[in-house]
Amino acid sequence: DSVAAFRSWIAAEYGGVDLLINNAGFAYQGKSEHVPFHVQALETVGINFFGTLRISNALIPLLRPHARIGKVASMAGISAMNSLDDEKLTRIRDPAMSEATLCEFMREFVDAAAKGDVQAQGWPDNSYGVSKLGVMAVRCKQ
Repeated sequence: DSVAAFRSWIAAEYGGVDLLINNAGFAYQGKSEHVPFHVQALETVGINFFGTLRISNALIPLLRPHARIGKVASMAGISAMNSLDDEKLTRIRDPAMSEATLCEFMREFVDAAAKGDVQAQGWPDNSYGVSKLGVMAVRCKQ
């Protein structure tokens, strides 16, 4: 609801968007052992990837013809990509990967974290890095 309200406000107040910078940067500090890893993965991917995607999809229709989109993804996304197994690396590098397929890819990481076997399933054990890898992989449609 807040995204829809924000979109409506931007449209009414400014009539459009000239620059959209995606910079969600939620991260647990250190190992944050007081918060289970599956919770860290769910919240971090939820905010940094799915939140960014949600606001982008809401605002892209408001982009003016000269508008630009910037994505802040962090070197952690590169590190996460370099830690994927070969099958996942092939998938994330696929230029034809749809948004729905990318969302499923990100949910697979969260599910692996819930099962407690991210590394056994070929994922890095860094939810922040995986969330930023997802942001890097989004192909914006203008």
